[in-house]
Amino acid sequence: MQHAATLQQPFAAGSARPLRRTAARRAAAATDGAAPVAALSEGSRVRVTAPVKVFHVPKYKAGLDLQGKEGTVVQANVCDYKHHDGKQHQLSANLPVKVQFLVPPPSGEGKEIKVLAHLADDEVEAL
Repeated sequence: MQHAATLQQPFAAGSARPLRRTAARRAAAATDGAAPVAALSEGSRVRVTAPVKVFHVPKYKAGLDLQGKEGTVVQANVCDYKHHDGKQHQLSANLPVKVQFLVPPPSGEGKEIKVLAHLADDEVEAL
């Protein structure tokens, strides 16, 4: 059995490993210099501008790429949460924009599939 320290070796700088969404956002924020301001409201139409792949859609086993897809904002800021006891709570959501997409099935025939995804402010643009 190998030692635990040898199993957790970091990837080389030139490896083909894709950046995680958080690392990609940090890199974009470092080059952009300004944090994006979301002027999104519930029901507004948005388009995904960043390469985002979701794996929770059952018919898309290899994942569904959302880049370029258009959807509707279901909840603009999931951080504001009103509990059933009537108290307002602040949540620390990493991906605060909840968007619903209608995507065709992979076979091309049948009903459209409703997909909900949580995205960051800088991953979507208002239409």
